[in-house]
Amino acid sequence: MIRTAIRYAHTGPAKVAMLPGVSGTYAYSLFQVSLQEKVLPQTVQQLDSISTLLTSNPTIANTLNNPSLSLTERESLVKSLSDKSNNTFLSNFLTTLAQNNRLSYIPQINTDLIKLYDQYQGIVSVTLTTTKPFPSDQQRNKIGDRLSTAIKNSILLSKDQSIKFNYKVNPELLGGIVLEIGDKTIDLSVKSKVQDLNNSLKADL
Repeated sequence: MIRTAIRYAHTGPAKVAMLPGVSGTYAYSLFQVSLQEKVLPQTVQQLDSISTLLTSNPTIANTLNNPSLSLTERESLVKSLSDKSNNTFLSNFLTTLAQNNRLSYIPQINTDLIKLYDQYQGIVSVTLTTTKPFPSDQQRNKIGDRLSTAIKNSILLSKDQSIKFNYKVNPELLGGIVLEIGDKTIDLSVKSKVQDLNNSLKADL
């Protein structure tokens, strides 16, 4: 399975950038195989469901992170996870992870696979981080729409790309916002301004 995946990763038709790290390599291989076999949307959805199950269940998560887990136990766990997927390629992929003792990478592989799928569809992920949640969905959506318009009219996006918004909360920002557009970050937080001031003061000493 992994050799086939790597072969497709180098010869497959999709022009997406491989992501760094072990999880990025596995995600890229799974992406190319699933695309080649025309099961990409199903694979993305099914792996996301499996990942959600793992991250929401501490018992399973602890089991995955147990280095002493035997191969038989890992393969049994994979079988229980993939039985309902009816996706041979995903099942084989999970078996490969089990054999290589990489099951604990599933959540990050899932994150990377979604990034690749978005990239393939021309979707740019935009993350807006604020110090506290928006008081209402209406206000959040209003600000999101205004930012979407500004980003689409900028040089950051091409005409054939669309935006997928994600929202995060980080009280440590103190105020302001941080906007992540693909691999670019626009830091308009109070914390950033304080750090810039501290650096400036240190330089003057």
